[in-house]
Amino acid sequence: MARQVREAVSALMPAGSAAFDADRTLGDLGFDSLALGELRSALKARLGRGVDASFFFKHPTPAAMITALDAVPAAPPAAPRGVAEPASHPQQTASGGPSPAWEPIAIIGHSLRAPGAADADRFFANLMEGRDCIERVPADRWDADELTADEPGTLGRIDTDQGGFLDGIDLFDPAFFRLSRREAARLDPQHRLLLETAWEALERAGIDPHGLAGSRTAVFAAQFQRDYEMLQVRTVDRRSLSLPHSTGSAPSTAVGRISYLLDLRGPCFSIEAACAGTLVALHAGCRALHTGDADCVLAGGVNAILIPETSIAFSQAGMIARDGRCRHLDAAAGGYGRSEGVGMFVLKRLRDAEADRDRIEGIIIGGATGQDGASNGIVAPNGTAQEDLLRRALASAGIAAAAVDMIEMHGTGTRLGDAVEAAAIARIHAGRGRPLVLGSVKTHVGHMESAAGVASVAKILGAFAAGAVPGNLHFATLSPEIDLAGIPALVPTAPLPWAEAAAGRPVVGISGFGFNGSIAHLILQAPEPPLPADPAEAGPMVYPLSGPTEAALAALAQRHAAAVTAGMSEAGAAEVGRLADTAATGRGRFRHRLAVVAAGPEALAAGLRDAAAGAADRPPAEPPAFELTRGAVLRRGAAAADRDGGIAFLFTGQGSHEIGMARELYAAEPVARRAIDTVDAAVAAVLGRSLVEVLHGDDAEALDQLAQPAILAVEAALDALWRSWGVRPARILGHSLGEFAAAVSAGILELGDAARIVAHRARLVAQAPGPGAMAVIEGDAAWVGALIGPVADEVSVAALNGPLQTVVSGRVGGVTAVIEAAKAAGRRAHRTPITHAFHSLLMEPILDAFEAEVGRVPLARPAVPFLSSVTADWADAEVARPGYWRRHLRDTVRFREALARLAEAGPSLAIELGPRPVLVRQFAAEGLSIPAVSSLAGDGADVASLRAAAAAAYCHGAAVDWRAVLGPRRAPPAVLPTYPFQRTRCWFTDTPGRR
Repeated sequence: MARQVREAVSALMPAGSAAFDADRTLGDLGFDSLALGELRSALKARLGRGVDASFFFKHPTPAAMITALDAVPAAPPAAPRGVAEPASHPQQTASGGPSPAWEPIAIIGHSLRAPGAADADRFFANLMEGRDCIERVPADRWDADELTADEPGTLGRIDTDQGGFLDGIDLFDPAFFRLSRREAARLDPQHRLLLETAWEALERAGIDPHGLAGSRTAVFAAQFQRDYEMLQVRTVDRRSLSLPHSTGSAPSTAVGRISYLLDLRGPCFSIEAACAGTLVALHAGCRALHTGDADCVLAGGVNAILIPETSIAFSQAGMIARDGRCRHLDAAAGGYGRSEGVGMFVLKRLRDAEADRDRIEGIIIGGATGQDGASNGIVAPNGTAQEDLLRRALASAGIAAAAVDMIEMHGTGTRLGDAVEAAAIARIHAGRGRPLVLGSVKTHVGHMESAAGVASVAKILGAFAAGAVPGNLHFATLSPEIDLAGIPALVPTAPLPWAEAAAGRPVVGISGFGFNGSIAHLILQAPEPPLPADPAEAGPMVYPLSGPTEAALAALAQRHAAAVTAGMSEAGAAEVGRLADTAATGRGRFRHRLAVVAAGPEALAAGLRDAAAGAADRPPAEPPAFELTRGAVLRRGAAAADRDGGIAFLFTGQGSHEIGMARELYAAEPVARRAIDTVDAAVAAVLGRSLVEVLHGDDAEALDQLAQPAILAVEAALDALWRSWGVRPARILGHSLGEFAAAVSAGILELGDAARIVAHRARLVAQAPGPGAMAVIEGDAAWVGALIGPVADEVSVAALNGPLQTVVSGRVGGVTAVIEAAKAAGRRAHRTPITHAFHSLLMEPILDAFEAEVGRVPLARPAVPFLSSVTADWADAEVARPGYWRRHLRDTVRFREALARLAEAGPSLAIELGPRPVLVRQFAAEGLSIPAVSSLAGDGADVASLRAAAAAAYCHGAAVDWRAVLGPRRAPPAVLPTYPFQRTRCWFTDTPGRR
């Protein structure tokens, strides 16, 4: 046997090879793939028996060949082998669940760009349509006419003028990623592509990328080529090189920049495992989730082909197909076609994804990585290592080989590479009772090298969603080097429904092998059918959008208008509601914002079309009417989030109560309900009456009697609600009675203590001398003061609300006289629906008793800047003394002056917290530039009003937590259009410093 092997090898060794050495690999002895084929034929002729195509990769030296051939021959590929995992590992079916060794990992979103496809949807459509995405080398890469070889292997030439390329690889949106144009020009396009697809993958997963700040989110990405760095080194003056050249070229910063941009705190590293890179990155992501190092993972890969040198070298090695196509398993296979692409996947533990009601695209139920070890040359595959890899992956998933329905092979289209891989699969899957589907996405898009796994995994995720596997291209006749009969196997050439290929939820193995010897295999299973969505709540839809520029926002509105229109036609109101919820909760927030609020799908679609067309803004001070047939565009412009003053909370005063106030609020919002119940308990203890019953009833007299604690309850409920939505005040101002809720908001009083004080206030005011009255007079303080003169012993100036709005208070007769005198002078005047004379001399008999009640509860200095309407100045220690609240009941409300002080602080937004709009109208009357919005419209439609108020606050820069506003997800997020990057050319040759 030794002589036969020595003679066969020696006879076929190429001229100029080293002397025969039985311990050197065949690769070292000069054998290429063609010579190995001839050696197989020679051994068959000498020994009378053949060896399979993987033989030389399992036994790469003549000595190993002799030992193997001397041994008892192994069973042929068609004979069944043992189970996929060691006997000590519990066997389970796919439906029986994974083993404890591997916790299932959900893929909840992905984004990619591939030859012929700008996004994941177009990519999978191309596969199902059978589109060949290989094309002639673009002129901006190299001169194909000059560099294409007439004959294979021509020195300095490439064997093909074909490949797979991305459009616009020189384009980028640096401002979006907070980069200068100079830095962006030094940034490798691979870095840029990873940034874009990471952002898009999170958006498609329904995750606000900004919301991950500080989280244990990991980033792993594969990168292989450094063409852009080489272009710069050969072109740019060395004196122009600086740090951006290094950070823009190093693969480590490709992932580091993503973590930096989003402030992610999980593991982050680049992976260079050649063509196995993306699957190794995904495997690393799964392990990070298993160990708890990460709670969310971004994993993927990228490849860009910018210079011809690598293609020239691969052509000299005989690796490149003449037509640039990967002919997987086909007899005409003669090498692979290079291509480029990028993609990122979002991973979570399955249990977390299910709890969060994420949209699950696929489940990674097992996986393994490894190395070829010593094969027939460093770039040569090793069938034994591949078999071991498949066994370990199956063992990690806790399933037998028979449970696998399909393998998406590495499948480059090299004759021996495909043969070795097929032989390893045959040994693991031999003797199956049903066909094993074999596929390779490379037949459509070429070999994306470090991003190859992106295309493979994306293909399978698309197949899970579509219910069918795309067919392979370029497959006519099975290669004679490959025997699939013993599996048995099926190579589809047209879309194949899963119903014909899988017994239940499909299980697919995906392989990736690198020319450095790195190997990886993941096992994916289709997700369970999604659960039906919980019934949508009644009420308006809110559709917020934002962009860093007006142009981006307009483009985004146009995309979403089309998406909503399509959603209406495809699935109706439920799907449109899901689109709106996803737009609210799953997108980042930028300075330029708009929001559409609508009563139903048709109105929402119409409003978005108006927004896309640049419709005029609707003033947001008062919520729109939702019976409108067209959605209301609340705001379209720049948010004022960068103003120094923050958000101001305004608390409405006496007289704002009305029948039915807060009924819907109490029923719909648990946070608000708890606040109202707290006030109700205190009122019952002091007054022996149920505030909630009064709020829910129709007794106007009973409501008048409890108006003070009722207003406090509603305002405290709104304060708690806004805070639960992530909106917190930086300034606080209350009008008259509203200062008690303001004091709670500022931390001066606990809500229960405030409720007791206000209940005693209501009790004591009812005991004050009367009858009393209040009236609003058109006139300034001086003019109204003169009008009061004759009845000064009965009437006081109660409040200075505006330049021509003064409130008077006192005995009924005196107030009536002032009203008549004002009307006689041609001024407007009317009584308010208040039966007590607050802020007048009639309060003096009860002041001592009220101050004593205030003294029984603890008071604190304000934790938030508190603007007093008594002093018209910022208050501190004085509001923590009972004497302040004594003055508060008697003295004039100097609201107009307080409002002017508030305007000096420059808040970005003022939100009124009260039963109906009162103070926002005062803003309009004063002509203040501060935008103001009311929480409730006073029409009983509390949810509608609050949604509109939240939308308006969002448009003015408030950090609204839409998940809190909308409640828990009723359904997985929808796939919405991703951000429209405003790309322009960014290339190092366009910056100063070029030679």
